[in-house]
Amino acid sequence: MQAKSLSIQKVIFTTATLLAVYLLFRFVLPLFFPFLISAVITLLLYPLFERISKKTRVSTTILGVILLLLLLIVSGFSLYFLGTVLVSEIKALTEKLPMYKETFSGCLTSFCCSIEHLTGMDGASLEETLENNVTLWISNAKSSVGSTVFVQSFSYIKLLLHLFTVCFLALISFILWIKDFQHLKKLLKVSGMYEFCKKLYTDTTILLGTYLKTQLIILVITCTISVLGFVLLKNPYALLIGIGIGIMDALPFLGTGCVYIPCCIFSVFQADFYHSAVYLTLYLVTALGREFIEPKLLGKRFGIPSILILILIYGGIQLFGLSGVILGPLYALFCYEITAYFTKNP
Repeated sequence: MQAKSLSIQKVIFTTATLLAVYLLFRFVLPLFFPFLISAVITLLLYPLFERISKKTRVSTTILGVILLLLLLIVSGFSLYFLGTVLVSEIKALTEKLPMYKETFSGCLTSFCCSIEHLTGMDGASLEETLENNVTLWISNAKSSVGSTVFVQSFSYIKLLLHLFTVCFLALISFILWIKDFQHLKKLLKVSGMYEFCKKLYTDTTILLGTYLKTQLIILVITCTISVLGFVLLKNPYALLIGIGIGIMDALPFLGTGCVYIPCCIFSVFQADFYHSAVYLTLYLVTALGREFIEPKLLGKRFGIPSILILILIYGGIQLFGLSGVILGPLYALFCYEITAYFTKNP
Protein backbone atom coordinates (compact mmCIF):
# COMPACT_ATOMS: atom_id res chain seq x y z
CA MET A 1 0.00 0.00 0.00
CA GLN A 2 2.86 2.35 0.89
CA ALA A 3 4.67 1.48 -2.37
CA LYS A 4 1.50 2.30 -4.32
CA SER A 5 1.20 5.62 -2.51
CA LEU A 6 4.83 6.49 -3.34
CA SER A 7 4.24 5.55 -6.97
CA ILE A 8 1.22 7.84 -7.15
CA GLN A 9 3.25 10.65 -5.57
CA LYS A 10 6.00 10.18 -8.19
CA VAL A 11 3.46 10.34 -11.01
CA ILE A 12 1.93 13.51 -9.57
CA PHE A 13 5.34 15.09 -9.01
CA THR A 14 6.54 14.18 -12.52
CA THR A 15 3.37 15.59 -14.08
CA ALA A 16 3.69 18.79 -12.05
CA THR A 17 7.36 19.08 -13.12
CA LEU A 18 6.45 18.66 -16.81
CA LEU A 19 3.78 21.36 -16.51
CA ALA A 20 5.96 23.75 -14.48
CA VAL A 21 8.94 23.47 -16.85
CA TYR A 22 6.64 23.91 -19.86
CA LEU A 23 5.20 27.12 -18.36
CA LEU A 24 8.74 28.26 -17.54
CA PHE A 25 9.96 27.69 -21.10
CA ARG A 26 6.79 29.04 -22.70
CA PHE A 27 6.16 32.25 -20.75
CA VAL A 28 9.06 33.07 -18.39
CA LEU A 29 12.06 32.26 -20.60
CA PRO A 30 11.20 34.81 -23.34
CA LEU A 31 10.94 37.60 -20.74
CA PHE A 32 14.46 37.05 -19.43
CA PHE A 33 16.09 35.85 -22.66
CA PRO A 34 18.80 38.61 -22.91
CA PHE A 35 19.91 38.00 -19.32
CA LEU A 36 19.96 34.21 -19.72
CA ILE A 37 22.06 34.41 -22.88
CA SER A 38 24.57 36.73 -21.22
CA ALA A 39 24.59 34.51 -18.10
CA VAL A 40 25.45 31.41 -20.15
CA ILE A 41 28.26 33.27 -21.95
CA THR A 42 29.55 34.49 -18.58
CA LEU A 43 29.59 30.97 -17.15
CA LEU A 44 31.49 29.72 -20.17
CA LEU A 45 34.11 32.48 -20.17
CA TYR A 46 34.52 33.33 -16.49
CA PRO A 47 37.04 30.52 -15.71
CA LEU A 48 39.25 31.83 -18.54
CA PHE A 49 38.94 35.41 -17.29
CA GLU A 50 39.82 34.25 -13.78
CA ARG A 51 43.02 32.53 -14.94
CA ILE A 52 44.08 35.55 -17.00
CA SER A 53 43.27 37.88 -14.11
CA LYS A 54 45.52 35.94 -11.72
CA LYS A 55 48.45 36.15 -14.15
CA THR A 56 47.99 39.75 -15.29
CA ARG A 57 46.30 41.27 -12.21
CA VAL A 58 43.70 42.81 -14.51
CA SER A 59 40.14 42.62 -13.11
CA THR A 60 37.72 40.18 -14.68
CA THR A 61 35.31 43.04 -15.45
CA ILE A 62 37.91 44.87 -17.55
CA LEU A 63 38.78 41.62 -19.33
CA GLY A 64 35.10 41.14 -20.13
CA VAL A 65 34.84 44.64 -21.58
CA ILE A 66 38.00 44.08 -23.70
CA LEU A 67 36.71 40.76 -25.03
CA LEU A 68 33.32 42.28 -25.76
CA LEU A 69 34.90 45.09 -27.78
CA LEU A 70 37.09 42.64 -29.71
CA LEU A 71 34.11 40.43 -30.52
CA LEU A 72 32.09 43.43 -31.70
CA ILE A 73 34.93 44.60 -33.95
CA VAL A 74 35.56 41.15 -35.46
CA SER A 75 31.84 40.48 -35.91
CA GLY A 76 31.33 43.88 -37.49
CA PHE A 77 34.13 43.41 -40.05
CA SER A 78 33.01 39.84 -40.82
CA LEU A 79 29.38 40.86 -41.34
CA TYR A 80 30.48 43.83 -43.45
CA PHE A 81 32.62 41.64 -45.72
CA LEU A 82 29.99 38.92 -46.05
CA GLY A 83 27.20 41.46 -46.51
CA THR A 84 29.16 43.29 -49.24
CA VAL A 85 29.65 40.09 -51.23
CA LEU A 86 26.01 39.02 -50.80
CA VAL A 87 24.65 42.47 -51.73
CA SER A 88 26.83 42.56 -54.86
CA GLU A 89 25.53 39.13 -55.90
CA ILE A 90 21.90 40.12 -55.24
CA LYS A 91 22.41 43.35 -57.23
CA ALA A 92 23.93 41.42 -60.15
CA LEU A 93 21.08 38.92 -60.01
CA THR A 94 18.48 41.71 -60.11
CA GLU A 95 20.16 43.41 -63.08
CA LYS A 96 20.24 40.17 -65.07
CA LEU A 97 16.65 39.13 -64.39
CA PRO A 98 15.44 39.98 -67.94
CA MET A 99 18.20 37.80 -69.40
CA TYR A 100 17.33 34.97 -67.02
CA LYS A 101 13.68 35.33 -67.99
CA GLU A 102 14.61 34.67 -71.62
CA THR A 103 16.80 31.76 -70.57
CA PHE A 104 13.96 30.33 -68.50
CA SER A 105 11.62 30.66 -71.48
CA GLY A 106 14.09 28.71 -73.62
CA CYS A 107 14.49 26.05 -70.94
CA LEU A 108 10.71 25.80 -70.62
CA THR A 109 10.39 25.27 -74.38
CA SER A 110 13.07 22.57 -74.26
CA PHE A 111 11.37 20.94 -71.28
CA CYS A 112 7.96 20.88 -73.01
CA CYS A 113 9.54 19.42 -76.15
CA SER A 114 11.07 16.65 -74.05
CA ILE A 115 7.68 15.94 -72.45
CA GLU A 116 6.07 15.86 -75.91
CA HIS A 117 8.75 13.43 -77.12
CA LEU A 118 8.35 11.14 -74.10
CA THR A 119 4.56 11.19 -73.63
CA GLY A 120 3.10 12.43 -76.91
CA MET A 121 1.44 15.44 -75.26
CA ASP A 122 1.06 18.71 -77.18
CA GLY A 123 4.24 20.59 -76.20
CA ALA A 124 3.05 24.02 -77.40
CA SER A 125 -0.19 23.78 -75.42
CA LEU A 126 1.70 22.62 -72.33
CA GLU A 127 4.18 25.48 -72.65
CA GLU A 128 1.40 28.06 -72.96
CA THR A 129 -0.37 26.66 -69.90
CA LEU A 130 2.81 26.67 -67.83
CA GLU A 131 3.72 30.23 -68.91
CA ASN A 132 0.26 31.50 -68.00
CA ASN A 133 0.40 29.81 -64.61
CA VAL A 134 3.90 31.12 -63.88
CA THR A 135 2.88 34.66 -64.92
CA LEU A 136 -0.22 34.46 -62.71
CA TRP A 137 1.81 33.13 -59.78
CA ILE A 138 4.42 35.91 -60.10
CA SER A 139 1.68 38.55 -60.31
CA ASN A 140 -0.06 37.19 -57.21
CA ALA A 141 3.24 36.92 -55.36
CA LYS A 142 4.15 40.54 -56.17
CA SER A 143 0.78 41.87 -55.00
CA SER A 144 0.86 39.67 -51.89
CA VAL A 145 4.41 40.67 -50.96
CA GLY A 146 3.70 44.34 -51.64
CA SER A 147 0.59 44.41 -49.47
CA THR A 148 2.27 42.38 -46.74
CA VAL A 149 5.30 44.68 -46.61
CA PHE A 150 3.06 47.77 -46.51
CA VAL A 151 0.75 46.41 -43.82
CA GLN A 152 3.49 44.91 -41.66
CA SER A 153 6.14 47.61 -42.11
CA PHE A 154 5.49 48.92 -38.59
CA SER A 155 5.75 45.36 -37.25
CA TYR A 156 9.15 44.99 -38.92
CA ILE A 157 10.35 48.25 -37.39
CA LYS A 158 9.07 47.11 -33.99
CA LEU A 159 10.88 43.78 -34.40
CA LEU A 160 14.16 45.53 -35.28
CA LEU A 161 13.85 47.77 -32.23
CA HIS A 162 13.12 44.73 -30.08
CA LEU A 163 16.22 42.91 -31.42
CA PHE A 164 18.34 46.00 -30.77
CA THR A 165 17.00 46.18 -27.20
CA VAL A 166 17.69 42.49 -26.60
CA CYS A 167 21.27 42.80 -27.88
CA PHE A 168 21.89 45.96 -25.84
CA LEU A 169 20.56 44.38 -22.63
CA ALA A 170 22.60 41.22 -23.26
CA LEU A 171 25.81 43.25 -23.66
CA ILE A 172 25.20 45.31 -20.53
CA SER A 173 24.13 42.34 -18.43
CA PHE A 174 27.21 40.38 -19.57
CA ILE A 175 29.44 42.94 -17.88
CA LEU A 176 27.26 42.98 -14.75
CA TRP A 177 27.22 39.16 -14.52
CA ILE A 178 31.03 39.14 -14.58
CA LYS A 179 31.19 41.89 -11.97
CA ASP A 180 28.85 40.10 -9.52
CA PHE A 181 29.80 36.50 -10.37
CA GLN A 182 31.49 35.60 -7.06
CA HIS A 183 28.77 37.23 -4.99
CA LEU A 184 26.02 35.32 -6.82
CA LYS A 185 27.99 32.10 -6.41
CA LYS A 186 28.09 32.61 -2.64
CA LEU A 187 24.34 33.26 -2.55
CA LEU A 188 23.69 29.96 -4.35
CA LYS A 189 25.89 28.07 -1.86
CA VAL A 190 24.06 29.63 1.07
CA SER A 191 20.69 28.67 -0.41
CA GLY A 192 21.78 25.02 -0.77
CA MET A 193 21.01 24.96 -4.51
CA TYR A 194 24.60 25.32 -5.72
CA GLU A 195 25.28 21.64 -6.47
CA PHE A 196 21.94 21.20 -8.25
CA CYS A 197 22.47 24.33 -10.38
CA LYS A 198 26.05 23.28 -11.13
CA LYS A 199 24.98 19.83 -12.36
CA LEU A 200 22.09 21.29 -14.35
CA TYR A 201 24.43 23.82 -15.95
CA THR A 202 27.05 21.17 -16.76
CA ASP A 203 24.55 18.82 -18.37
CA THR A 204 22.86 21.68 -20.24
CA THR A 205 26.12 23.02 -21.67
CA ILE A 206 27.16 19.52 -22.73
CA LEU A 207 23.82 18.95 -24.45
CA LEU A 208 23.45 22.39 -26.00
CA GLY A 209 27.14 22.83 -26.79
CA THR A 210 27.42 19.46 -28.51
CA TYR A 211 24.19 19.97 -30.44
CA LEU A 212 25.09 23.48 -31.63
CA LYS A 213 28.66 22.42 -32.43
CA THR A 214 27.34 19.52 -34.49
CA GLN A 215 24.88 21.70 -36.40
CA LEU A 216 27.54 24.37 -36.97
CA ILE A 217 30.01 21.79 -38.33
CA ILE A 218 27.34 20.37 -40.66
CA LEU A 219 26.27 23.89 -41.73
CA VAL A 220 29.85 24.89 -42.58
CA ILE A 221 30.49 21.63 -44.46
CA THR A 222 27.21 21.90 -46.41
CA CYS A 223 27.79 25.56 -47.31
CA THR A 224 31.39 24.88 -48.35
CA ILE A 225 30.46 21.88 -50.53
CA SER A 226 27.55 23.79 -52.09
CA VAL A 227 29.62 26.89 -52.82
CA LEU A 228 32.43 24.80 -54.35
CA GLY A 229 29.88 22.88 -56.42
CA PHE A 230 28.35 26.04 -57.86
CA VAL A 231 31.83 27.47 -58.46
CA LEU A 232 32.55 24.30 -60.45
CA LEU A 233 29.39 24.99 -62.45
CA LYS A 234 30.67 28.56 -62.97
CA ASN A 235 27.61 30.05 -61.32
CA PRO A 236 28.19 33.77 -60.54
CA TYR A 237 26.04 33.53 -57.40
CA ALA A 238 27.85 30.58 -55.84
CA LEU A 239 28.24 32.18 -52.41
CA LEU A 240 24.62 33.38 -52.20
CA ILE A 241 23.14 30.05 -53.34
CA GLY A 242 25.57 27.96 -51.26
CA ILE A 243 24.78 29.82 -48.02
CA GLY A 244 21.05 29.63 -48.80
CA ILE A 245 21.23 25.86 -49.29
CA GLY A 246 23.25 25.47 -46.06
CA ILE A 247 20.64 27.42 -44.07
CA MET A 248 17.84 25.43 -45.68
CA ASP A 249 19.59 22.20 -44.70
CA ALA A 250 19.82 23.42 -41.08
CA LEU A 251 16.06 24.02 -40.88
CA PRO A 252 14.04 21.13 -39.46
CA PHE A 253 12.54 18.64 -41.92
CA LEU A 254 14.02 20.41 -44.93
CA GLY A 255 17.26 19.59 -46.65
CA THR A 256 19.50 20.13 -49.62
CA GLY A 257 17.25 17.88 -51.68
CA CYS A 258 14.67 20.71 -51.86
CA VAL A 259 17.08 22.49 -54.22
CA TYR A 260 19.32 19.82 -55.75
CA ILE A 261 16.68 17.26 -56.76
CA PRO A 262 14.48 19.71 -58.78
CA CYS A 263 17.64 21.13 -60.40
CA CYS A 264 18.81 17.62 -61.26
CA ILE A 265 15.44 16.65 -62.81
CA PHE A 266 15.22 19.89 -64.75
CA SER A 267 18.76 19.39 -66.14
CA VAL A 268 17.87 15.87 -67.25
CA PHE A 269 14.90 17.16 -69.26
CA GLN A 270 17.23 19.70 -70.85
CA ALA A 271 19.63 16.86 -71.73
CA ASP A 272 22.30 18.66 -69.67
CA PHE A 273 23.67 15.55 -68.04
CA TYR A 274 26.83 17.25 -66.73
CA HIS A 275 24.86 19.70 -64.56
CA SER A 276 22.47 16.91 -63.60
CA ALA A 277 25.35 14.70 -62.44
CA VAL A 278 26.90 17.56 -60.42
CA TYR A 279 23.57 18.37 -58.72
CA LEU A 280 23.01 14.71 -57.88
CA THR A 281 26.56 14.35 -56.54
CA LEU A 282 26.19 17.48 -54.39
CA TYR A 283 22.92 16.19 -52.98
CA LEU A 284 24.34 12.76 -52.16
CA VAL A 285 27.51 14.19 -50.57
CA THR A 286 25.65 16.73 -48.39
CA ALA A 287 22.81 14.38 -47.41
CA LEU A 288 25.05 11.41 -46.64
CA GLY A 289 27.48 13.71 -44.83
CA ARG A 290 24.73 14.86 -42.46
CA GLU A 291 23.48 11.29 -41.96
CA PHE A 292 27.01 10.15 -41.09
CA ILE A 293 28.23 13.09 -39.00
CA GLU A 294 25.13 13.90 -36.93
CA PRO A 295 24.60 10.48 -35.26
CA LYS A 296 28.35 10.11 -34.68
CA LEU A 297 28.73 13.44 -32.89
CA LEU A 298 25.39 13.41 -31.03
CA GLY A 299 24.81 9.74 -30.31
CA LYS A 300 28.32 8.97 -29.05
CA ARG A 301 28.45 12.06 -26.84
CA PHE A 302 25.06 11.49 -25.17
CA GLY A 303 24.59 7.76 -25.53
CA ILE A 304 21.08 8.56 -26.80
CA PRO A 305 19.58 6.89 -29.89
CA SER A 306 19.28 9.27 -32.85
CA ILE A 307 15.55 8.55 -33.17
CA LEU A 308 14.97 9.83 -29.62
CA ILE A 309 16.81 13.06 -30.42
CA LEU A 310 14.63 13.48 -33.53
CA ILE A 311 11.48 12.87 -31.45
CA LEU A 312 12.56 15.48 -28.88
CA ILE A 313 13.26 18.02 -31.63
CA TYR A 314 9.92 17.34 -33.34
CA GLY A 315 8.04 17.54 -30.03
CA GLY A 316 9.86 20.78 -29.19
CA ILE A 317 8.80 22.31 -32.51
CA GLN A 318 5.18 21.36 -31.83
CA LEU A 319 5.31 22.91 -28.35
CA PHE A 320 7.52 25.97 -28.85
CA GLY A 321 7.65 26.61 -32.61
CA LEU A 322 10.92 26.86 -34.51
CA SER A 323 12.90 27.50 -31.30
CA GLY A 324 11.84 24.00 -30.22
CA VAL A 325 14.80 22.67 -32.22
CA ILE A 326 16.84 23.65 -29.16
CA LEU A 327 14.13 23.96 -26.50
CA GLY A 328 12.78 20.42 -27.08
CA PRO A 329 15.91 18.56 -25.88
CA LEU A 330 16.46 21.19 -23.15
CA TYR A 331 12.89 20.74 -21.91
CA ALA A 332 13.43 16.97 -21.57
CA LEU A 333 16.77 17.53 -19.82
CA PHE A 334 15.34 20.03 -17.30
CA CYS A 335 12.42 17.75 -16.46
CA TYR A 336 14.77 14.79 -15.97
CA GLU A 337 17.25 16.70 -13.78
CA ILE A 338 14.56 18.24 -11.56
CA THR A 339 12.73 14.94 -11.11
CA ALA A 340 15.97 13.05 -10.40
CA TYR A 341 17.20 15.64 -7.87
CA PHE A 342 14.02 15.88 -5.82
CA THR A 343 13.44 12.13 -5.96
CA LYS A 344 16.89 11.51 -4.46
CA ASN A 345 16.56 14.44 -2.05
CA PRO A 346 12.96 14.42 -0.77
